[in-house]
Amino acid sequence: MPDNFLQPDCSLTELQGSTHAALKHVLSAVPAPKRGCRGSFTLLVLTGLLMFGFGASFSYFQHGKSVPVFARQAPEGFDRDTLNPRRMEQKVEEREEDRTQHAAPTEEPPAEVPPALVIPPDTGEDLSVPSADSGATVVPPEESALPEPVPEESFPVPEIEPSILSGSEVPLPPSDGVSSSSTSSSDAPAPEVPVPVGPFPPAEIGVFFTQGSVKNEKYFLETLDRLSALPGSALIFNVKAGIVHFAAAAPMANELDLVQPSYDLPEVIRQARERGVTTIARFVSLKDPNLAQELPETQIKNPKTGRSAGNVWVDPGDPTVIRYNEQILADLVSAGIDEINLDYIRYPTEYAQASIGLKGSEKADRIEAFLTMARRVIDEHGGKTKLGISTYAILGWNFPVNFEPLGQNIARFAPLVDVISPMAYPATFAQGAYYNPQKHPRSRMYYLVYRTLTGYRELLGDQAYKLRPWIQGYGITQKNLRDEIDAVFDSGSCGFTIWNASNEYGIFMKMLPEVRRPEHCLRSL
Repeated sequence: MPDNFLQPDCSLTELQGSTHAALKHVLSAVPAPKRGCRGSFTLLVLTGLLMFGFGASFSYFQHGKSVPVFARQAPEGFDRDTLNPRRMEQKVEEREEDRTQHAAPTEEPPAEVPPALVIPPDTGEDLSVPSADSGATVVPPEESALPEPVPEESFPVPEIEPSILSGSEVPLPPSDGVSSSSTSSSDAPAPEVPVPVGPFPPAEIGVFFTQGSVKNEKYFLETLDRLSALPGSALIFNVKAGIVHFAAAAPMANELDLVQPSYDLPEVIRQARERGVTTIARFVSLKDPNLAQELPETQIKNPKTGRSAGNVWVDPGDPTVIRYNEQILADLVSAGIDEINLDYIRYPTEYAQASIGLKGSEKADRIEAFLTMARRVIDEHGGKTKLGISTYAILGWNFPVNFEPLGQNIARFAPLVDVISPMAYPATFAQGAYYNPQKHPRSRMYYLVYRTLTGYRELLGDQAYKLRPWIQGYGITQKNLRDEIDAVFDSGSCGFTIWNASNEYGIFMKMLPEVRRPEHCLRSL
């Protein structure tokens, strides 16, 4: 039998003799671990850490925050963007963009925004005649459903009537080949100038100021000095527009915290009077969201349903509305103001007419009650202060249709007032309508102002001498303004006031030395 066949038995005998030797023999048969296993484990750990780091970095840059792995976190509210320079630059850019979007428009002089609710600009709508089913939209421009609270805005503007469209709402004057050109090459002769008869017509020529511009002493005094070079000049400025801008003693307005003075009214009057400049107070009458929301009973209500038509306008015939405004007007007259111009003295066009539930004549009744109160206040204080109203220009083109939604019966109101101011802004008339350069004299700017005023003269009859219109002072050239002024004088009127919401009158001030009233107007100075 081969030797190797007996070898295992021989080895077993030897191992039994020595435990230590047997154990050593067995262990010698087990292969020792290779060093390569430790390297694989290390590589696995490093790969895991790398993947974790990649995931955390992706989450950070994707979401702008780190992954909450560790128990110890940053303090609550800690802004991690401060650790990212690019993110910080983006935040600065975003803040700057937001500030720019919400900043007040830059103008000279800078205007002050009152802290209380104020009336939004009445920039008009897209309809020449407010339809009976027109929806509500308020702030800015005229809106129907006022957000809560009323957003602040720079300064309310006088009523700029809705654009006059060439549709079927308003019959157009006969015209062929109507053009939207702003100037005309027509050689048509200028109309004959009517000579006013009766009492002296209002001959003031002036500009509008916001309460912020009045407060800017330097700009205010510079403007007064320039106006003083023209006999019969005037400055019209806000005294009430959502809030009361002078220190009125009116109990109701003070109780509602709606008196927030922007300037010293007696001092303003004194400075103007020293320079021979007439002071005209712009008094926003019926578009009064502050009063309407503080005292809901003053809102316009449907007489049949008793439901409010909205929370922006007040009812001109409501006893509380009458009393509230009477107290403020009394303070104005007592201060010695030369004239009060009632703006927004009409019914709203942004409310659905069905929700108001009144005919034009019924609206006129209530507006007349307001005017009667204002007339009485002036008469009780000596009657030296003049009373004026701002009205829609479109009434001079087609009165019956436009009277119904507005309630402005100018012929009926005329005996109660001293001045009637149609807002004759050519920019509010739709392009391509109402003006034919081959047929109508001079430019579009000229004709639209002229035709508005002659239309008013036909309506007013022997009260037409009270006309002193608003004319457009924004978005114009020197020629545009010259044409507007000529139209005022050629229509028979002797004065005008210029509207520019930003109070920039550089063009007018350059023309001021050249302004000459017709001879028949000089007797009014």
